[in-house]
Amino acid sequence: MARALRFMGLAALAFMVASCSQQSTPAPTTEQGIFAIEAQDAAPGGEAQVRVRSLPTSGTVVTVVSQLTYDSSRLKVKDCAIGTGGTVGKQLQWAEPQQGMVTAVVAGGLEPLPQESELLHCSFTVVPGTSGSASLSIHGGVADKPYEEREFSAQGAVIIGN
Repeated sequence: MARALRFMGLAALAFMVASCSQQSTPAPTTEQGIFAIEAQDAAPGGEAQVRVRSLPTSGTVVTVVSQLTYDSSRLKVKDCAIGTGGTVGKQLQWAEPQQGMVTAVVAGGLEPLPQESELLHCSFTVVPGTSGSASLSIHGGVADKPYEEREFSAQGAVIIGN
């Protein structure tokens, strides 16, 4: 409960900061070249590692508000952490408001995230007795220093094998 309240507070703060900008901003556009999902294959009953990485084409990213959806009939979220390599000064607040969806906010300071860095790392337990692939999708919005907002989406999958 406390994690959910902290997440909601941080999301509200990020919204207020973006809303207080003196500049008018155009409507956000959905971009495919901001983040990519990298998923490790796993066996039934095992653990799958899922990473969200920024791409060389990501541009300046200061704050990220996102939803990671996954196939809850095949995966169960264990934990999520801020990625490694260059997210210094940023904090992650995440929650699972419903099965099959992780909401995540990465914010803190005005320093941009380095391009080609790991933003988010989540581990999932693969449901025993399942096979095939478990789909993953992330979408949301990013803000840069002049508080211009851009939307993004990316897809991936965990291949479940022996």
